[in-house]
Amino acid sequence: PAAAACCMLVGVRTRLATLVTWYLYVSMTMRNCGVAYIADRYAHFFLFITAWSPCALVWSVDARRGACEESPPARSPASSTGAVRSAATLFLRLQVVWIYCDAGWGKALDPEGAWSLSATVPALETMLLHTRVGLALRSTLLPMGGLRVLTASVVWAECGLPVVALVCAAVCRWDCAQVACVALMVSMHLGIALCMNNAVLLSTVASIAWAVFLPASFWERLGLERAARNGASSLGQAHHRSSSSAPRAAPKARGEVASPSAGKSM
Repeated sequence: PAAAACCMLVGVRTRLATLVTWYLYVSMTMRNCGVAYIADRYAHFFLFITAWSPCALVWSVDARRGACEESPPARSPASSTGAVRSAATLFLRLQVVWIYCDAGWGKALDPEGAWSLSATVPALETMLLHTRVGLALRSTLLPMGGLRVLTASVVWAECGLPVVALVCAAVCRWDCAQVACVALMVSMHLGIALCMNNAVLLSTVASIAWAVFLPASFWERLGLERAARNGASSLGQAHHRSSSSAPRAAPKARGEVASPSAGKSM
């Protein structure tokens, strides 16, 4: 498992390595159902979808040597940047939307109403007792009633922000709105990591998943525009080079016949 995960990380035979990692992860989870967590189920979907996405087109060993297995994704007609579209990327975004909407809707349907503005005891009141940061935030917001607003805002964010980010990404417009949605969700996970015990790993993974919603303009401002454009077309160039470099037999001149007695004088 570790070897397959390392190959997936650096992009060596990326698709095969990701599928192997997915298979081994699912097998390990099914053999240890007693310690499986809900995040494991989401990771199964993420790994399987990622295997079919163009994730190895830029920063990978496969891209360096022109051996990517993915087909070049279609370039977005609505943008003049290096943005690309693929079915796997769409499903990856839908997976993120499903996870958060499912979690937010479950909180909204809580029979005790602990996640609503009218909650007698807000859910976050008992969740902010783990760390010093959580205790400080609790003591600051509780007297002024801000803890109820913060608790209800978690439900609004989980149900609304992923949908807004998906719509903006689908139409390739409103890049600022996409970045704002990502920033708000990453801030929420940062707060969870600071205020709750044993939440750093989960918050880190959840924050990384939101990178799929960042627009092309965000990466361009980081100076990665050239790498993104070159990576999107690297596979096509690799196929062209491989087909043009195939050895071909040199044609013989008309009437030319090899003879062992050639060069002898009459």
